[in-house]
Amino acid sequence: MDGLISPLPDLSKIRSPPNWPVTDFQRRVTLFAHNATSSFDLHNSRHFTLLCSFNAHPRRNNKLDNINNPRSALIIRTIIAQRRVFSSPIYRIPSSPKFSLSNVLDNIVNLLLNQRFCFCEIEHIIARICEYVAVHGHAKPISHLRLTCKAFYAPATKELAQKFLSEPRVMLTRYSLKTLVKICQHPLFGPHVRGVTFDPRRLNIAIFDQANSILERGSKYGVSNKAMTQARKEMSLYLKGFEQEQRLQQTGEASKLVTKAFTLLRQYGNAVKMTLSRKPIDHDGFDPIGYHKAVKRFPHHDHGGWDYVMEVMKGIPSTFLIMLEAAGTSESDISSLEISAWDFNYCDTYPDISKIHIQFEALTALTDIDLSLGQGALCCGLGKILEATLPFANSLQKVSFTSNEDAEVQPSLEVLESAARVLGSVNSDELTHLELYSVSLRKADLLKVLGQHKKTLKQLILGDTPLVGSWVQLLSWIRDNLSLDKLVINFVSEFDEQEVSQDGYTEPTPWFRGGFDIRCATAMRPALDKFLAQKRKELAGDEDHGLGEYDLKYGEQPKIVE
Repeated sequence: MDGLISPLPDLSKIRSPPNWPVTDFQRRVTLFAHNATSSFDLHNSRHFTLLCSFNAHPRRNNKLDNINNPRSALIIRTIIAQRRVFSSPIYRIPSSPKFSLSNVLDNIVNLLLNQRFCFCEIEHIIARICEYVAVHGHAKPISHLRLTCKAFYAPATKELAQKFLSEPRVMLTRYSLKTLVKICQHPLFGPHVRGVTFDPRRLNIAIFDQANSILERGSKYGVSNKAMTQARKEMSLYLKGFEQEQRLQQTGEASKLVTKAFTLLRQYGNAVKMTLSRKPIDHDGFDPIGYHKAVKRFPHHDHGGWDYVMEVMKGIPSTFLIMLEAAGTSESDISSLEISAWDFNYCDTYPDISKIHIQFEALTALTDIDLSLGQGALCCGLGKILEATLPFANSLQKVSFTSNEDAEVQPSLEVLESAARVLGSVNSDELTHLELYSVSLRKADLLKVLGQHKKTLKQLILGDTPLVGSWVQLLSWIRDNLSLDKLVINFVSEFDEQEVSQDGYTEPTPWFRGGFDIRCATAMRPALDKFLAQKRKELAGDEDHGLGEYDLKYGEQPKIVE
């Protein structure tokens, strides 16, 4: 933040060239005034009031009277109005509370009032203003600033693109996907787009079920006319929206729109980060483009029922297939893939990937994948899609896999097998980094994955991991067969292989409630020898085992061994 403040010019030293006549100065200020005020909203009562009220600035009023050109005075009034509009404390820079956006605009006013005018310096200061406004956590201030006047439009648009549109979040509606295409087409927005986040939400079938239930009760037992009318309205809205969703997907229109967006990004030479995320809707944050437009038709959205209108479960596999198909058709390079699919236990659609043509070459440039998959995501078809696609990602260097399996409950057989197949489908010869968090695996399956990549693997992190099998045997194998630069183990548990079932309700045995972080290749074997000896003492009942040195409190990082 300090770096943004220090380069500001010393405004007191800015002078007009000696041979710059007053008439030329006035001509330039007039041009600047015209550009700055042509799109300033004089019909906005607040802007107009701010533009015309100068009672608190008598000295400035006097100087304004001395400027003969009325447009020269108007530009100053415009900037003063902007200073007041953006003088809220939220624009103060935390690391420098005495320096705020209003100070910068004051300097511009003083600069113009003293007739020390230099366009290159003014452009520099305007760029600094845009940087200050764009540091905040929401896009409205910088979006408003870019529409204040033409002088601010281009630099503020650049800041808006870099800070808030580098990874647009869209959903499967025509409005949302067309907006994505427009962003990618925009000459100022498009070059700054580095990725696209897809939200898999679809209309919730519960809307139809509830409306149908009310109508059935009305036909049998009688309900109020108001309730019947409302139910018919909701059912009609749902059927219309559902038909639009189905047409968008089944006709291939959704895939074509995403393909067009990816093609535009490829023209800029941008490798694409592709994200599939079901983050909660945040009323104060960045919801998917078009989300409010999609749900505001339904009455539930006025009563805190946003998530009731749209639900996520059935849309995850089909949305992922659209992403892959568009990436392949557009011949885009996907640099990284992130999938976040939490908090649901089932999915009511199982896509048949054999009927969908996917050009898997799009994944050959993939170097980084981050999977956050719950039980429902692993078992609803998404796991099978990953199994079919990851073998083509032959340049993968880093894999991070997080599950939300309860570490105190035995995983089901289906989850164990699905997680093992997903990891086993990674066959890159360049994998160096593997992270597993709360992922339940059999020892044999994990050993198979580690053995497949033992020539390249350099960093391994196993956190809160339930293992079906022996941790002593696993760590001994890691010590003897891998050449790691970094190994992190913390909060792991152990299951008996004989107790694995389809349902999975057996509680595991806590095996190690501490943690260690070995960060040196030469320290790897001695550190593991020491730990395994201490662990064997504990398992043999020796109270003087020494494992206390690895104890962790909540929120602490594991002990570093170098």
